[in-house]
Amino acid sequence: MDKQGMYNETEVSLQKKLTRSEIRQKKRRRLLKRVIVFVLFTVTLVLLALSPLFNITKVEVYGNQHYKSDSIVNATDIVIRNNGFKILSKGIKNIFLLRYMEAEQSIEESHPYIKDVKVKYVIPNRFRIDIIERKPVVSIPYIGTNLIMDKEGVILDAVDDAKRPSIPVVTGLKFERYELGQPLHMNNPESLRIINTLIETIAQSEKGTGVKLTGLIKYMDVSDLNKVMINLDSRITVNLGNLDNLAYRLDFLKQIYAKGLKKNEKGFLDLTTGNNPNFIPD
Repeated sequence: MDKQGMYNETEVSLQKKLTRSEIRQKKRRRLLKRVIVFVLFTVTLVLLALSPLFNITKVEVYGNQHYKSDSIVNATDIVIRNNGFKILSKGIKNIFLLRYMEAEQSIEESHPYIKDVKVKYVIPNRFRIDIIERKPVVSIPYIGTNLIMDKEGVILDAVDDAKRPSIPVVTGLKFERYELGQPLHMNNPESLRIINTLIETIAQSEKGTGVKLTGLIKYMDVSDLNKVMINLDSRITVNLGNLDNLAYRLDFLKQIYAKGLKKNEKGFLDLTTGNNPNFIPD
């Protein structure tokens, strides 16, 4: 190889080294610029977040029926005139989602009727609390009190007779203890499915008809799932059997109650005997 060739090869090698060095320097400069921009952006956000512009002026509650708004707000540590971002500062996730999750947990734990809650920070100066409440469906007698239960088996309250809502009483459930806000641990969990099936089928059967059974049902007895009993208007006890052909039996029951019985008549009605239900008057 001649001297000219060796010179050209050395020059190319040098240029490559210089190019690599320049590339590394450019990468460092870009990284430094990004760090500076991020720091400036963060500082700006912090200064803005601590500005009086983000001080809370009101807390709004939506969707609550059982609980008063003040009770729900008091379950949080949101204080009017406190900075909104400072309130969220218990968790990075709170700030990114603009949700106060610790407050949500506190509300759920202290209010059994609440099924779901979201506490949202609405920039710049308010919090919005959206509530979904559970609906009581039955009452369960238990050692001198009444346990109020929703369709998922969650115990919402324990009240005396004077405060018991107008919902059917259920007997025949087997359990040893309960905890407010938690599902009831039943020894016969199939009973809950039977209760829900009965309530939902009754509601379906009432659509488009004049006869309503829902408000008439005083109690349900699920102690024997092959002989489910209901009581109408504290006058008529009805044997629905194992709930086979339940929709048909309910339609039959509505006709008998509306047209086949006198208004003051009392007794026992057996709907498990086919097309010829048996009524035994008291």
